[in-house]
Amino acid sequence: KAVASKAGQKDFLVVELKRPNKKIDDDVISQIKKYAIAVQEDERFDTNKCNWKFIAVSNSMDKFAIKTANEKGRPSGCVYLGDRIEVYVMTWAEVIGNAKTRLNFYQEQLQYEANEESSKEYLQAMHNKFIPAPLQKQ
Repeated sequence: KAVASKAGQKDFLVVELKRPNKKIDDDVISQIKKYAIAVQEDERFDTNKCNWKFIAVSNSMDKFAIKTANEKGRPSGCVYLGDRIEVYVMTWAEVIGNAKTRLNFYQEQLQYEANEESSKEYLQAMHNKFIPAPLQKQ
């Protein structure tokens, strides 16, 4: 799916889900890199205005994939970093762990915990005229 990130720019995310028993290995890495480069070079896309991120996800990786995904000079999981294109490999454990980390970060930054009292206060402050008279804040 394409998302407009800046005026005139589009970011594309392509996720390839491998069957659970298919380990990410050198064949998978080669396949997704070739696919990413072929898609990026497709004449239907303006290569100056499109950014691409490809991610292959499976349950596990072999030793080659682990080493390739953790080479110095590239983000964790990145197996190819080119002009306006990034290719990553990840396990489901990494995807879920990253999501939990982001969730915890946002919860800490917001330091907000909704409860019945705060919900009522918000509704009364924002929508008091729609609340039945006996329950309205006076």
